[in-house]
Amino acid sequence: LNLYKQQFALQGHEEKPYSVLSKFIFVADTEEEAQLAALPAEISWMKMFVGAKPDELQLLSVEEAAAYKFTMHELAIREQNRGRFIIGNPAQVKAQIEALKYSAGIDEIMVADFYADQQTRLKGHTLFAQIMQTV
Repeated sequence: LNLYKQQFALQGHEEKPYSVLSKFIFVADTEEEAQLAALPAEISWMKMFVGAKPDELQLLSVEEAAAYKFTMHELAIREQNRGRFIIGNPAQVKAQIEALKYSAGIDEIMVADFYADQQTRLKGHTLFAQIMQTV
């Protein structure tokens, strides 16, 4: 993003550059709850990365995801994909967003919503909205 902004200015544009960063964001009361809520999306993303067929990419339930047995290769891919996610309790998520805001100079964050169930989604979005009022 910094390079984009530098090049934008060098090209003589009068308007300001505008950047949007998209992340998978999972927030819950505790880090453990957030990790569990994120697990179905992490598994789906990992499966897509290894070339799974579309019918194999269906989002698992939290219970199914918790029982999933990762291979060593899948664990490595999951770890590689960690940068796509922001996962944690409200304080952790706020700190990660603020760090991105200052290090990358983002103007807007787009949330990719992959909560596995409606109740967890509602709680996560409520907590996220509270966080964003103070960022």
